[in-house]
Amino acid sequence: MLKKQLFIVFCALASNFQLQAQSLDDIVNKHLEAIGGKQKLSVINSVKMENQMEVMGNEATTTITILNGKGYRTESEIMGSKMIQVINEKGGWVLNPMTGSTEPQDLPEAAAKQAASQLYIIPLLDYVSRGTKLTLDGKESIDGKETFKIKVTNKEGADISMYIDASTYYMTRLVQTAEMMGQTVSSTINYSDFKKTDQGWVVPYLTEIDMGGMIQLKNKLVKIEINPTIDPAVFEKK
Repeated sequence: MLKKQLFIVFCALASNFQLQAQSLDDIVNKHLEAIGGKQKLSVINSVKMENQMEVMGNEATTTITILNGKGYRTESEIMGSKMIQVINEKGGWVLNPMTGSTEPQDLPEAAAKQAASQLYIIPLLDYVSRGTKLTLDGKESIDGKETFKIKVTNKEGADISMYIDASTYYMTRLVQTAEMMGQTVSSTINYSDFKKTDQGWVVPYLTEIDMGGMIQLKNKLVKIEINPTIDPAVFEKK
């Protein structure tokens, strides 16, 4: 009798796991289809985005350059200073004259690992081949809209939560932890104002970032180039 009961429990657990896996795959596939479809997305190898940024009452221009799987570079002009942060296959580095430093400094290993997912232009495209694991973590309401919460763990061990709108299947929020000034800070990134590019890729034109309540940023996308030629040398520390 006990063996029979254990067998029934095992079958129920296996069935629930299979349903969750099927549901998760369905959500990811619908998300990719909603933002352009796998065929169009798979040919995007590089991107350059120009943004108008508001940070703590100041305005700045920011350029983000990504070479898929190779490098991520953000360059900001604020209060007369140019700040650069790079994530690459080796780790990452930052140049921030506002801290009194005139030479690029290596990012702490933990911070570089947390940011490694930024190397990929379409985070959920071919994620399995990159050693990333997803877990469906239920549903949550964000601003009155139902979303699927997906826990993301990449091969570097970063712990990230993505929120996929249950109606549009756009990713509307991302929550992750990062090291900042010696502290672990939870950052919340909200995405909105989605528009389709000429290539058929749907991207958010408004990104709002809250870094643990300490720093708040608002980025408005003003120009996007898809598949520009990018010299990999821009991701190297000099």
